[in-house]
Amino acid sequence: MSQQNSIVDALRLEGNALHKECHYAAAYKKYTEAIDHKPTGNTLAVLYSNRAACSIQRKDYLDAVHDGQQATKADPTFAKGFIRTATAADAVDLWIISLAAWKSALALVRNGDPALRAQCESRIKSVAAAQSKREIEFKNGFFGGYAVQQPNDLPWARSAMLLASNRLPEDSSGHVILEAARNFEEGKQTLKQLQVTTLNGQTLAKPAGSVLIPFVNAILMDERVFHIDTPDFLIKLGQQIEAEISNTRGWSSSGPKDLMKEVLERLEADGWDALRPALTTTVRAWIWRAFMDSKTNMPVRADEYYKRIIEVLEWGAREFGDTPQDQRGAVFLPTFIRGVRNLRLANMIAVYRVEDSAGAGKYTLDNIVQLARDMKQEIESAAPLSANATYTPGFVAAFTKYPMAQALSLIAWYHMQRGIDITRTETDDAVAADTSQVEFVESAKYYRGAADQFPSDDESHLLMLTMALEAQWRGGAPLSITLPLAFRVRDTLPKASSIWKATMHVQLKNTVQQASAFLEFCQGKMVDGTWSKWDSLGPEIYTPAYTRQMEKVGYNAQRDVNGPKAKVGGDDDEDEGVDSDVEGPEESGSESESEAEPAAAGGGGCVLG
Repeated sequence: MSQQNSIVDALRLEGNALHKECHYAAAYKKYTEAIDHKPTGNTLAVLYSNRAACSIQRKDYLDAVHDGQQATKADPTFAKGFIRTATAADAVDLWIISLAAWKSALALVRNGDPALRAQCESRIKSVAAAQSKREIEFKNGFFGGYAVQQPNDLPWARSAMLLASNRLPEDSSGHVILEAARNFEEGKQTLKQLQVTTLNGQTLAKPAGSVLIPFVNAILMDERVFHIDTPDFLIKLGQQIEAEISNTRGWSSSGPKDLMKEVLERLEADGWDALRPALTTTVRAWIWRAFMDSKTNMPVRADEYYKRIIEVLEWGAREFGDTPQDQRGAVFLPTFIRGVRNLRLANMIAVYRVEDSAGAGKYTLDNIVQLARDMKQEIESAAPLSANATYTPGFVAAFTKYPMAQALSLIAWYHMQRGIDITRTETDDAVAADTSQVEFVESAKYYRGAADQFPSDDESHLLMLTMALEAQWRGGAPLSITLPLAFRVRDTLPKASSIWKATMHVQLKNTVQQASAFLEFCQGKMVDGTWSKWDSLGPEIYTPAYTRQMEKVGYNAQRDVNGPKAKVGGDDDEDEGVDSDVEGPEESGSESESEAEPAAAGGGGCVLG
């Protein structure tokens, strides 16, 4: 045995001893040292296999997949290398890679080892069944009939059915939308009782109660609850609101400064019993008007109302901070003000994108991100809410986690826009990639933070994950980062569809399909050894050159999920970097409990650049 071989063998034995003692990180290093001496053939295959076993124990499954593949590349007859690859692939639902590896292992197993043959045959059947099951789950989540919204398919109806059958998790988005829907339904029932008569040519409306209180409470909890299911809804609502303002002696046209002055005067003259309903009705009417403007393509005007409302509410919170809540009402509570701020933030991107003269240049990116940071800081510094007799789980989520998610997502959007701006203006692709990468990495971080604030069955959780994936693609992140994130995107769809299937936007579903196709295509390339986890690959539409080209023709490619696929980065040489596999007893990776499998959407052509 040569001196070189002796060193390699000694390092392997040291690694085996460390592995036996469960010192997996140290064992990994020993195998790496041995690999660095550049052995060949079966010796190299064993080292990679052993290092993969370390990675499996450390749950670094992509590392283990790569090392298993390197083992079988060094020695195509080494069955254990295929088993390592398959075991690691099983743990992260890389079904295509797993199935190919188990089949290769089975072909190499000797007839004299019936137990191992049985294991391979069993795993082939299990993997095929799991792949088929998750393909069905994915398709059921994907093809949701977006345009057909039957009453029983709406999110609050699906949530109610899950709750009635004790299948609605405690941390589900269903609790938030259900509570919002109860408020909205209360308002609808009250509105139906509105009596409208005509006297001497004048229309007179007699409300049966307030609709502004339940309607505004509903949209502050979750604005997605808003829907119109009768043709005369808006006409009757306008009559109702006008009557409520008149009956409570509210203000219909005053600006913030005049209102503050008149509030103090009326308080002194009439006291809280007269002022409270007038002020409550006025503030809620303003909120409703701003909300409706935001929903009818008038975001700039909506923002003006939101600013007016927040100015009055913050003033009232300071001015009447020592007044008991039962006297001043709920509109000056921190959670109420936070809810209005949340609605304003939700409208800000639309304000920024307005191209007509009324909105041009109204806010810079820095202006908008500061509003988001202010919201984030306010929530972090506020006293925590907890679910109890006063606060329901839905209320707590709606006024803490959801506004925080809104703030984080807007910060993420800010970094995304900065990165895109760099790619639009920098003509050198290499420079554009380097300088924009920091922004895209920050964007992905904040989008993932926003996703984690939403319940895992909320469509917004899924949306934030897709945006994080887009940011990583734009930033040229390696497959070791984008693959796990794409898995999260794909596997979240069935869970979100359990509640949001009927209303989930088709664009979001398209993005999930894009992620699924990306996963399937990448696995195929990893099976044949073309790509490794260090390669930076993704859809072509997220490359700087493509973005600039589309800008020239006035086309926004940012969300076009059907564009051609190509490189984001990397090079054409096959990656020869290290990855792990271990000799010894077979290590079993834990089965993933994710809920979806890629649909057969076709690879479509991500290629190395």
